[in-house]
Amino acid sequence: MLSPPVLAIIVVICLLILIALRVPLAIALGSLGFFGSVYILGWDSAIDALKMYPLMKIASWSLLAVPLFVMMGNFAAAAGITENAYALAQKWAGRRLPGSLAVASIGAGAMFASCSGSSPAMVGAMGRVCLPEMLRYGYDRRLASGATIGGALLGPMIPPSIAFVIYGIMTETSIGRLLIAGIIPGILTALVFMAGIIIWVKMNPRIAPKAASGASSERKISVAKALWPVLLLALIIMGGIYSGVFTATEAAGIGAFSALVLGLLRGRKNLPAIGSAISETTGSTAMVFFLLIGSFFLSFFFVMSGITTWFVEFAVGLPVSRWIVLILILLMYIGLGMVVDSLSMMLITLPVIFPAIVALGYNPIWFGVLIVKLNEIALITPPVGMNVYILKAVAPPEVSLGDIFAGSFAFLAMEIVTLALLAGLPQLCLFLPSLMK
Repeated sequence: MLSPPVLAIIVVICLLILIALRVPLAIALGSLGFFGSVYILGWDSAIDALKMYPLMKIASWSLLAVPLFVMMGNFAAAAGITENAYALAQKWAGRRLPGSLAVASIGAGAMFASCSGSSPAMVGAMGRVCLPEMLRYGYDRRLASGATIGGALLGPMIPPSIAFVIYGIMTETSIGRLLIAGIIPGILTALVFMAGIIIWVKMNPRIAPKAASGASSERKISVAKALWPVLLLALIIMGGIYSGVFTATEAAGIGAFSALVLGLLRGRKNLPAIGSAISETTGSTAMVFFLLIGSFFLSFFFVMSGITTWFVEFAVGLPVSRWIVLILILLMYIGLGMVVDSLSMMLITLPVIFPAIVALGYNPIWFGVLIVKLNEIALITPPVGMNVYILKAVAPPEVSLGDIFAGSFAFLAMEIVTLALLAGLPQLCLFLPSLMK
């Protein structure tokens, strides 16, 4: 029998080879887990695990929140929430604020994030609304692209969040507490983005011309009326989870149904968009579930082979401060986010990393917030940077891929600053969950 370190190295090498050969990640993870289990347990036991394990893990009440939150976000987009949120943020930002349209993009992203937990879905919707508007007023393409991506980056952190649901399922951590834990970090991220935009424009005013005349109080109120049902829905969902009235899965069901009603209220012309939202939900859910099945099998192999136990003992036994170990883990995630997508990064690493984090004495909810923040960073780090390529697909032709990457680098720096604040001040993540019933 090979030792756990040798097995771990072999698994990593095989995984990199399969990724380089463009094997779908779900198949790569599942096949490595299955054949690793054959090596450890024998053919018959591995086949028995293959028969039972996928259904046992996927037939989960908590996991039902994933398709419901995805559906809620797609229905919200079909109901025109993106346009209404941007109009509201634009009117309230006013004319005097430096880079007001870019700041409004962050505000619109924060509002839309309260209905959608998927950043890629958000950047596609916001790229069709926010980016053309900023370009129409003569904004620099880099600032306009970066602000659009920055607004979409709030999706994974501000509840409802699919990333928090998956993290909670994989680590058996309270999903409700995780969702509530993302509120303050999400607001903090939005404020850091807004402050960064204002500083950027103050340093170079030419990149953000004055947008438009300020709106009257009556106009601001009229625009806000179009969005109040969505904001009320978000308050009900988060309030219900916070007070213990209903679970995260029940909140997802209420949110999906309410978003569907909002879409239907817009009339028959919105029916095709609702049908498309259902189709997109089906595809996204199937992808996530297949990835989860593969990662669960690989996790099973890690536990049975002793790789998880070995890594925990190795991390705890290092002759350095536990904070040094944490910093090394965070740097590993930033590097890993450059070569794999954010969801895959979490599914591959958590079965081994999370037990070590718990053994080092760190709070699982606080670490979950850091993982979601690292997921955001992975969405814009080259060469993968999924959000960058999605924005390029919907951006006007004059916006190049180089413009989008250049704009995202400024927000990458802001994300690193926010990550440092959350890591150094755990109460930013733990205050609200500590008050939950």
